[in-house]
Amino acid sequence: MTSAFTRPRWCITVLQISAADVLDPCELDRRLDHVARLPLAQRRRFGVQLRDPQLCSRTLWQLGRSLRARTQAMGAHLIVNDRLDVALALNADGVHLGRTSLPTHEARRLLGPRRWISRSLHQLAALTPIDRQVDAWLLSPIFATAGKGPPLGPAALTQARALLDEAAAGRVALLALGGVSPDSAAACIAAGADGAAAIRADLVAWLAATSVDGS
Repeated sequence: MTSAFTRPRWCITVLQISAADVLDPCELDRRLDHVARLPLAQRRRFGVQLRDPQLCSRTLWQLGRSLRARTQAMGAHLIVNDRLDVALALNADGVHLGRTSLPTHEARRLLGPRRWISRSLHQLAALTPIDRQVDAWLLSPIFATAGKGPPLGPAALTQARALLDEAAAGRVALLALGGVSPDSAAACIAAGADGAAAIRADLVAWLAATSVDGS
């Protein structure tokens, strides 16, 4: 039986996804340096998702150690893509699960009641019935993205927000993914998203200009 859990009191406004085959590691370092110079309230709204599925376990862990140290030092968050073993080894703040990942209740059983668990969402029908142990959904693709199928558009964020608010117990975060840029991120928030995620796009400058409450 899965123990009761408490949703994290923090929410990610910008989630930078790592992918060394797409985003140069030096550029990732530059973005992290920029985040480190922001006020604490904004740093707390930033997260890095350790993805890089092409890396072997040891190399992924080594990269994760570096990212864990940097995110902890700046008060930001580290989320590990799919690999619960790596997340536990790094004492990460949470995991992101895809369509072929473990069921949420199994991940929750292994990770405990307080770690963030997000899941990929590509069709609104997947929210029925609602998975009540998910802390955040990454809805994609919002805008045109090569190889990711037809864009859902910001209207899908509005629909997803309404479904989540109606069905979920407590606030569940909704992040926009897929073709989101600094110019379109605000439209995603207006449509109902709590934040945005990206690999290529640099959303840190948009975070710097975003008013947050520091919670």
